[in-house]
Amino acid sequence: MKPLTRRLLIALALFVAAFAGFSIYADVSKLSARMSHYAWWTFAVALGLTSLNYAVRFVRWQEFLRVAKIDIGVRDSGSIFLSGFVMSITPGKVGEVLKSFLLRERHQVPVARSAPIVVAERVTDLVAVLLIAAAGVGAYHYGAPLVIASTSVVLIGLGVLMSRRASLWLLHGVARIPGLSKLAHKVEEFYDSLAELVKPGPLLKGTALSLLAWACECIGFWFILVGFGATGTPRAWAAFIYATTTLAGAVSFLPGGLLATELSMTALLMRGATGFDKATAVAATILCRLATLWFGVLVGLVALGLRRRRRPA
Repeated sequence: MKPLTRRLLIALALFVAAFAGFSIYADVSKLSARMSHYAWWTFAVALGLTSLNYAVRFVRWQEFLRVAKIDIGVRDSGSIFLSGFVMSITPGKVGEVLKSFLLRERHQVPVARSAPIVVAERVTDLVAVLLIAAAGVGAYHYGAPLVIASTSVVLIGLGVLMSRRASLWLLHGVARIPGLSKLAHKVEEFYDSLAELVKPGPLLKGTALSLLAWACECIGFWFILVGFGATGTPRAWAAFIYATTTLAGAVSFLPGGLLATELSMTALLMRGATGFDKATAVAATILCRLATLWFGVLVGLVALGLRRRRRPA
């Protein structure tokens, strides 16, 4: 818990620093004026849609558990799933492998068997975000290099995942890294579990659920823009901005996409959202990150804290 607390504090410090920098950039008085006239009911709607995103992703989590033949109660499964959100601030959310350690702690499920679920979650999330971003590129002819490069990486990655020989070669290579050699005997168990999850059936079902989940957050982002009076901003453009900036944060591999997501979101809002000046774009970006990234971290902290109260570390 101490390393986790330290990382959270570092990420929070980065966010506060970014907030301070953005406030100075936007002019503090103008930023304050935008916030004072904001329709806060739209922020509440955004939080509701973020919660719906979590509900859909929990359905996907349950489906992946079923495919991996991991049978635990829904209540404990939900607690473990929500606890993983506390690691949303890790690069690429790889820290959500915390869920695997919680499964081992309570249900004696080997990490090598459950960790592929986290990989499958990230893959389907990335594919869903790419599909939304690609639709925006087709409609608005903007952001093509990022989407094309990311799509190429995903296709190569999927090709490797679906090839047992290539995957095992890569995994054995990783296992040779000093400090990871003790994992070498778990490589095949890890891949066998992952191979079941990336078969066409589970992969397509997981991606469909991911699309629904991310669509909820895209609509929530649009409601945040509406709160600033941007009723003329098309939902499709809002979805494109949210998907593209989420992708930018993911490929930056910064903790939680900090700075990369905020900078790209502010720039795109100033470029294409109706009536958005510098101060309004910064205010919308801050509220979006509070309603998505930091709301998720808070949910994860509460869920993990409740687990620790019931079962001390």
